[in-house]
Amino acid sequence: MAIWPFVGIPWVVPAALGSVAVLQRKGLEHIGSKTFREPMDVEKLLEAGKDINAKTYAKVNNSQVRELLTLGFPEMRKSMSALVWGYNVSGASKTGLLTEAEVELLIATAIVAGGATRQSKSHIKASLGMGNSFDIVEEVVALATEFNEWNNTPLPNSLSVEELSKEL
Repeated sequence: MAIWPFVGIPWVVPAALGSVAVLQRKGLEHIGSKTFREPMDVEKLLEAGKDINAKTYAKVNNSQVRELLTLGFPEMRKSMSALVWGYNVSGASKTGLLTEAEVELLIATAIVAGGATRQSKSHIKASLGMGNSFDIVEEVVALATEFNEWNNTPLPNSLSVEELSKEL
């Protein structure tokens, strides 16, 4: 069952189109024409995705998500390995613009701000496990939590970076 085109793409395409429209209004559309990466090779991306995923979750101690996705949505899991983990996550650090730890911190920030507390716990631990400092991760969680409260979507459960760090 392929659900990902109906879940993620309807959010991503309008955001991408809006971003291009802003670039055009500012006369900056040339920015999108510069490539920082080699052409996509799905097999290489799949391997890179598996590698960075394993490194990210090495200290998290939560293989359940990976196992459940593989069981219930194997094509989604493979697509995520290649595109999300291989192209986006691994690729972002390979451009030299961000380190792997910084990319993971951005992922954790987005997930906490999105309100997914169970997933947030894994990515907070992954951020710490990949080398982000306790203080930085704690500040990011505090800011994302504050954003949720401002947006009238408070997190259903509190996130204690100190408690999560003890699980590593």
